[in-house]
Amino acid sequence: FDDLILQTTFDEWQDYVAFYEQRIRGDDRTDVTAPLGCVDCHMPAAGRGGVVDYAPGLLPVPGRELRSHSFIGVDYDLDPAAYTEKGLGDEAVAAVLGERKALLQTAVTLEVSDVVDIQPGIVGALVTVRNNLLGHTFPTGFAFARQFWLEVSAADGSGDPVCLAPLDDFPAVPCASGDVEHDQSLPQCDPVSHAAVRGVDRTEVPNGRIDFARAFPVGECDPYLTNFQKILTDGTLGDDGLAAEVVYQSFLPNVVQVRQRVADGQLMAELQSTRLVVRDGELAEGDTAQFAYLFAADRAAAVEVTATLRFRHLPPEFIETLGAELDALTDVPDEARIDPDELIDRLAVTDVVTAFSGGGGPVLACVGPQNRRGATILDCVEEELEGDDRVVLAAGGASLGPVGGLAMGVVAVVGVLGLARRRLSRAELLWTAAVLAGAFGAASIVVG
Repeated sequence: FDDLILQTTFDEWQDYVAFYEQRIRGDDRTDVTAPLGCVDCHMPAAGRGGVVDYAPGLLPVPGRELRSHSFIGVDYDLDPAAYTEKGLGDEAVAAVLGERKALLQTAVTLEVSDVVDIQPGIVGALVTVRNNLLGHTFPTGFAFARQFWLEVSAADGSGDPVCLAPLDDFPAVPCASGDVEHDQSLPQCDPVSHAAVRGVDRTEVPNGRIDFARAFPVGECDPYLTNFQKILTDGTLGDDGLAAEVVYQSFLPNVVQVRQRVADGQLMAELQSTRLVVRDGELAEGDTAQFAYLFAADRAAAVEVTATLRFRHLPPEFIETLGAELDALTDVPDEARIDPDELIDRLAVTDVVTAFSGGGGPVLACVGPQNRRGATILDCVEEELEGDDRVVLAAGGASLGPVGGLAMGVVAVVGVLGLARRRLSRAELLWTAAVLAGAFGAASIVVG
C-alpha cells in the first residue's frame, strides 16, 4: 500500500496496447485497427498548415497536421473566473463545452430492444451499453466521482407516460428511472431501509456494506437506477465490515467499491476496452452491459421506451461533503474553501446518447477516430450545431432470426414469470434480463 492510486487510465491503455501487440500483431491480423494513442482522441486533428511563420532561406513553410492542444477531457471548471480571466467569452466557453460533449459522445453505443409482453399488465425492454472501441475502460479516471447513468422512460402511442412496474421490495417506484435535474442527487436506495423492508440483515441486500453519502429510503428511491459510478470509501473498517462513502482517498485497501443495481443486484462493473475482450476464442466487438426495465402496460406494441445515457463530472453530495470537510479544518486558507450551493448550481448534465426501442441497432452519437480513420470529434461539434446528433449503426440479428428470437423470448419470459399479475421479484427481473438478452442477441457494430 505504498501508492496513492487516484486513477488507472494509463495502465488500462498500456494493457490495451499490449494486448494488440501480443494477440493481434502476433496473429498478423489485418482486420483490426491498430491501437490509438491519447492524442488521437483528446487532441483531435484540426486540418493542416504551417507550425512556424517562416522557413530558413527561400524554403517554403512545410505543411503539418495541426491538432488541438487543449487536451479535451470530460471534466470542466465550475468557476466562471477560470474562463473569463483567460479572456474567454461566452462563445469560446460554449465551444469548450461543445468539444467536451463530443468527446463523451464517442464513448459508448446505446441500444434499446423491442418491447415485449412479459405477463398480463407488464411489458419489458433491454437496454444495452457498449464500450465503443475506447483505449481504456468505460468509465475511466475518477470513476468514483463521475456519474454516467441511464435515464429510461416509456410512453404510449398518445405520448402519455407509461410508468415502471413495482418490484417485490419496492411497491412504489418512480415513473421513469434516472430522471433528475442537474442539481439533484441520484435516488440511490438506502441499504438500511431496504433491509428493514425485507426483514434481513443489511449485508444481504445490494450495496449493503456501504453507508452512502446520500441515500433514499424505500418508497423514495429508484431500484431500477443504472449508475456506473464507483464508490470511494474509507476502507472496510471495524468488525461490522461496513465502509462509508467519502470524498478523499486513503492508503487503506478496498477503498474503491463497485456499485450494485438494486433491482437485481447486478454489478455495475466498468466495461473493458474492446481489445481486451475475448469470447469463445474470438475477439468481441465490445464489452457490453445489459439492463432490464419493466413497465406497467397491457400491450407491448403500444409502448415506446427511450433510454439516454447522461453524465455529470461531480454529484451534488460530493460537493456538499467536500465543503463540510473543508469547513471542519482550521488550517485551510479561505481561498481554498468552496461555496457548495454556488458550485452545485453550475453543474451541467450532458446527454451522451439516446436510443429508442425498435431503433434498428446500436446508436452512436459521435463517430470518433476509433471508428473511422480520419474522423475527429470536432466534426461532431459542427454536426450538433446543424441538429444531426446521432448515428444508427448496423446491427446483427438474433441467433434465431428477428422473428423467431422474439417469439422464443416472449414464450420463455412468460414461462419463467407465470401469468399472475403481481409485483416482480429481483430473481425474476434477472431472469427477464437473461431471456431478453437471448431473444434479441448481441448486436454487432459495423462501421464504414
